[in-house]
Amino acid sequence: MRLMWQSFYTTMVKHSLLRNSPINIIGVDEGLTIEAAKLKLKYYNVLSLADCYLIALAKQRKAVIITMDQNIKSVDETPVTLLQIQKPRKG
Repeated sequence: MRLMWQSFYTTMVKHSLLRNSPINIIGVDEGLTIEAAKLKLKYYNVLSLADCYLIALAKQRKAVIITMDQNIKSVDETPVTLLQIQKPRKG
């Protein structure tokens, strides 16, 4: 029972931090869902549904996606900045 309350408390703290941050939470509407579905059909074996929603939203907002996911860049549906992590040099 104690673990359940700790988990609930942790969830509520994270929720509060997110709601009070400068991040805008955007609801999903029918237009966004239809665009994401079209992208999923087009790139069925390449993109996840979450990626399709991301691209659909970026197209809707005329935004640039910043990601480390090469698949999102490879479909060329919206501007994407691809971040690459450099491996630390040995010795």
